[in-house]
Amino acid sequence: MIANVFNHTKRDPLTVVTERKNKEKPLVIFVEGGLVQDVIRLNPRAKRGYENAEYDLVDYDVLESSSNQEVKEYFENRSPEVIAYMKKHLPFEYGRFQERIREAEKEESR
Repeated sequence: MIANVFNHTKRDPLTVVTERKNKEKPLVIFVEGGLVQDVIRLNPRAKRGYENAEYDLVDYDVLESSSNQEVKEYFENRSPEVIAYMKKHLPFEYGRFQERIREAEKEESR
């Protein structure tokens, strides 16, 4: 499965905006079996037609399938920008991670 991430207009969320103010090429995320396989930015000028894109994945499944210590390690390995974004724009999800981190720290202090 290939998932394309584009900017959408407010009046019609299904319309792909082809002209971008920042002139960035589309970001393409390749997912197989629910796992991100690759993230690329399309670039027809590049030799292969794309450039590798850096990304930081936030996977909420770790909250359900991992120990408190694993959740703590996972969250602490996110970039400072992603953590700040979550804190500001996704307070509920940020709080879920923080609760598990507090539990991990309690377990460590025993």
